[in-house]
Amino acid sequence: MSIRDSFNTLFLKGFSFEHYKTRSDRQLGRMKVAWDIIEENLGSIPENRIKLINQPLKILCIAENWCGDCGNTVPVISRMADKFDRWDFKIIGKDDIDEGSAGLYLSEGKPKIPLIIVADEGGNEILRWVERPKSSYLLISQLKEQKLDHDLYVQKFKSNPDLQPDKVAKVILSDLLDITEKAGSIVYISSFNKK
Repeated sequence: MSIRDSFNTLFLKGFSFEHYKTRSDRQLGRMKVAWDIIEENLGSIPENRIKLINQPLKILCIAENWCGDCGNTVPVISRMADKFDRWDFKIIGKDDIDEGSAGLYLSEGKPKIPLIIVADEGGNEILRWVERPKSSYLLISQLKEQKLDHDLYVQKFKSNPDLQPDKVAKVILSDLLDITEKAGSIVYISSFNKK
């Protein structure tokens, strides 16, 4: 199966954020923090940027309810999809992907979540965003390099202000605005080429 066909099949099986929340009781507090942060920040996007971002896009988020990164990211992309009315947004569980298609959604050879796939209306993939912001990856890598025992690692992780859900949500919003602006620009430009 081609990646386009797989994407479109998964997209049809996808579900809403409201349904995701019913599957996600473990991350509800984290999701509320992310949702509230996004509510505060979406209104400050300049109108010219909104026009580029709000292009006809299909956005699929592969996520699971036990994942803290998903608890940070899914509310952000979902709230963005509410704002950008030309988007078609769905979520699918990682475990809902059949084995034949699972290999199409790997990152560095591994199934990392959340995975956000941005495609045009036909399901042609434009780009992906994987797991967490680069700044979070860097901070986590620095912690891991210290080779701390588990309890101390968790303590340092939880006490790092840049790894708290409110800060992470703001960085996720910035990342997702950047990638959807790029994707929207591609769709916008290609719409002129079709004329």
